[in-house]
Amino acid sequence: STNSNNYFFDSVLFGSTMLDILHAEAKYTSRVGRVRDDYSFEKHTWVREKLDMSKAVFGTAEYIKDGLLPLTDYLGPSPWSDEMLGMMDDLWAYANVKWPYGVIPSSDIEVHGDLLQALARLYWFTGNPKYIEYATRVGDYYMLGGHHLTHNNTWLQLRDHGCEVLAGLVELYVALQYTDPTKLENKDLLAHNTYSPRIQARSVPQADPRHAGPHPRGGPQRAWDALQRHRPENGQDARR
Repeated sequence: STNSNNYFFDSVLFGSTMLDILHAEAKYTSRVGRVRDDYSFEKHTWVREKLDMSKAVFGTAEYIKDGLLPLTDYLGPSPWSDEMLGMMDDLWAYANVKWPYGVIPSSDIEVHGDLLQALARLYWFTGNPKYIEYATRVGDYYMLGGHHLTHNNTWLQLRDHGCEVLAGLVELYVALQYTDPTKLENKDLLAHNTYSPRIQARSVPQADPRHAGPHPRGGPQRAWDALQRHRPENGQDARR
């Protein structure tokens, strides 16, 4: 049951209609264990007849990070948090992307950001170390493999559909300070010792929200250039 003392939510509504919606959603959209997929009410079956696991993983990770996680911030332990934990467990139970540091559910950067943010918070929420172990596998993909966000890429997206991984890596770093500080002594993980990236931002003009072309002189790039011009080693005061 939900927390009846929660100021932000109608406990009667969440204990009846909203709970029925959750159960129906789980019944109709769970396709691989509790991993979700798109369901068509018109066809009364899946939107994609053939399972596309990458799309199912993407949708499930988004549902967790953008839907169930913030709801749990308000409700605390509830049927929604139970469903979220089950979905996350099954994302990893059916993970199929293999690489030297362990199997992970996806190679998509947005999914990685969703997972990192959610897994770090699920660790604090449950105290279960498996969530840090899962998060560390994703973190290792960037810090110990050949996928470093600035060393191995020519651009880094600082808006939606890419920026999530930055916050996720920060949340993992904070969690590891408490759970495995020796991990942070790894030279590769402390990559900021040689951190001098050239960030090529992608801006989205107001006139056409679908545009996603590179814009090397975008706001973040100009800010980075200004920082480089005023670095103390260049004889400038970095506070200017």
